[in-house]
Formats: sequence, structure tokens, C-alpha cells
Amino acid sequence: MEANHIHTDATYKLNWEGFPVLIIGTTDRDRHFHPISLSICSNENIECFSIIFEALKKFDESFSPKYLISDASMAIRQAFQNVFGEKCRLGMCWAHVRRNVVKHLNLANKKTRDDIMNDLDALQLSADDQMFNTAIGLFRKKWNRNEKEFLAYMEQMWFSTHIGWYEGFLPGLPSTNNALESFNALIKREETMRERMPLSQFLPQCFESVSRWSNQYKIGKVIITTPTIELSDWTKAYHWAKNSDKVTWKEIDGINEYYCPAGEKEALQEEEICRVVKRKWNTMGQFTRRAFSVWIVRVPENWLDSNCTCASFQKQFKCKHVIGLAIRTKKVKPPPAAKQVPLGQKRKRGRPAKSKKALLIQ
Repeated sequence: MEANHIHTDATYKLNWEGFPVLIIGTTDRDRHFHPISLSICSNENIECFSIIFEALKKFDESFSPKYLISDASMAIRQAFQNVFGEKCRLGMCWAHVRRNVVKHLNLANKKTRDDIMNDLDALQLSADDQMFNTAIGLFRKKWNRNEKEFLAYMEQMWFSTHIGWYEGFLPGLPSTNNALESFNALIKREETMRERMPLSQFLPQCFESVSRWSNQYKIGKVIITTPTIELSDWTKAYHWAKNSDKVTWKEIDGINEYYCPAGEKEALQEEEICRVVKRKWNTMGQFTRRAFSVWIVRVPENWLDSNCTCASFQKQFKCKHVIGLAIRTKKVKPPPAAKQVPLGQKRKRGRPAKSKKALLIQ
């Protein structure tokens, strides 16, 4: 098994005995979930999860994931580090974090709750550790005086113990367990028909399901290693490449680094670029306004290995800036269909209309 990261979560309401079912899998570059194992646990503790991880390791000695994406379960996280090493990075599902933070907003004043969530949404888009740590300091500075109780909750839960919920914590990997949650829903919908089964009936169903999932890879299901670029992506990138935005660049360690204006800006000043590169912000307000005014695109020799700091790339591993720069630098040609939509217009849903038949005259 070649998986450098795994998603793990326990799901319930599958058997009458109430035993949790632990699903372990990985995701590809199109964010599709690929199951690795299904286990029925007697309990959600470190010992049970360690046994499951050890079994996977014994089954394939090359299986050594370095990254985990899960919820806040300390049992899963501790078991993962016990088996695969303490140096592994533990990502935290952003969807779980946001839901829990919303539940605890009663600790804050009603008038400031929307402002707090806007700040946290901006924090979550941090592209790297330095950016996140700088922003956390500004968040503390802003809310330390008026929202001490809520800030204490954030410090205890999401600024210390479970800190890996921002986009740049695991670059190139999902920041949520949404793909796994969708797979759990599929199990309940198609495997158990939304019915709880007695354990004696549920076990044979598990063997049948796992066998069917495995056979799917024999008949053509593949793990995508490069994000699939859809026609809509080509169209957005072609329009961006043809607009009047001025992009500056410089070479750093043999890699071209491009600075693209965000939003409606058409050009950037050197001072704006310097602030983003050096993470120079004095207040949380400056961070939310200025941190996302410049997108930094790093383009190596193979443009498909490029990365961008914009939200689209952080979440989908592709964006109009990366593809558009490849078009501008003539590293790739967009398909002809991408040029059929007039500049400034969005592509309509569905496939492009086929050309009509010519008028026949007898």
C-alpha cells in the first residue's frame, strides 16, 4: 500500500450491539476516498486502535503513513503515533473544528460572534506554519481583552492540543474528513440499507462489502495522482491568462516564484508583495485584508507540480493561477473548447454544444 496519509473515523448505527466500526482509507488528488480497512471495535480506546494499526503494518511492511486526518479522538491519534512514530503529523478535520467552535460561541458576546468566526475562517486559510502562527498571535491580541472566556477555550482545544486544522498544516492533503464521511454515508445507504444488523449478520456483510470494494480496482478503478483538470478549469485559467493582470516573478533556488494580484486588482506594488512574503501584519484586521491580496505561485520545471497560496488550490490542488501561468509561459495549450466562451463570461453547465449540421441544398 502506497499511502503517505490516511483518514480515520469511527461510525455508528450499523449494528444492534452498538459496536463502533472504524474505517481507514486514503484520498487521491481528486479528493476521492479509497478504503483500506474496515474494523469492528469493542471499544474506542488506544489499545483497540493500536491493534488495528499494527495489523495493517504486519499485513504490508511498506505501509508507513506519515500523516493522519481525523477528528479530535485522542485514542485514534495516540494509537497512530504509537504504531507509526511520534514524528507523524496529526491533521485535524476543519469541519469538526468549526462545528465545535460554533457550539461554544455562547462563551462570546453576541455582537462579536460573527467577527470571531470571520477571523477563524481567515486563520484556517493560512498557507503555512509561519503564516498561521503569526495570525494566532494577532487573534490573541485582538480578543484577549473582551473575550477572555472564549479565547481560553480556543487556547485549550484548538491552539494547542488540536492545532492541525489550517490548510497549510498538511500541504497537498485535504483539511477535512468529508470524503470519509461520504463513504460512511454510502455504507449505510447501500450496504446496510439504513438498517441496523445483528452482529452475526453484520460480519458476513462486511466481508462481502470489502471483497466488492477490492474487486473494483481489478476492473478499472484507479487512484488519481494528478488533479483532473476539467473544461471549466481550463476556461477560467484561459480567461485569467488573457486578462490584463500584471504578474511579477523572481527565481528562488531554481524555482520561479510568481506574485499574482488577488480580487479585482490588476497590479501589485513591491510593498504589498513584501508584506505577504515576510508576514508583516500588525493587527488581525490587517491580516484579513492584506494576507490574501497577493497569491504566491511556485512553478518548478514540471508545471503540474506547482502550488499556489490561493484558497482554491489549497482545497482542490488546482487553480486558475497555476494553469493560467502555464498557459502564459507556453508550457501547455488549453483545449479549443476553453476558448469558445467570451472573455468575462462563465461557462454554462454541461458539455459544449456540438456544431450544427450545415444546410443541405439540392
